[in-house]
Amino acid sequence: MSDKINLNKCGKRQCVLYDFLLGLSAAESCHPICAAFGQDAVNGRTARWWFDWFRSGNYNLEDEPRPGRLTEIDDEELRRVVESNPRQTTRELATIFNCA
Repeated sequence: MSDKINLNKCGKRQCVLYDFLLGLSAAESCHPICAAFGQDAVNGRTARWWFDWFRSGNYNLEDEPRPGRLTEIDDEELRRVVESNPRQTTRELATIFNCA
């Protein structure tokens, strides 16, 4: 098959979980996934991280929320704050918008 399917993160994680449940190693899991979905579909380090995650008993495949990070900043509010003081650093802006 010459055309590779572009698999999203969750799909890749499902493949790794499947291999984990079959008893494969993280290294053994990478080869067939990359053969099916392209060389950069999953790397060994990522597969090992997910295998450790599954070994701990957690089978959640979604990204965990990250505390202290906004998912969205209002562009107009950012523009207003920057225009009111163009000399502010990105660190100061991060503090103002609580995303430091």
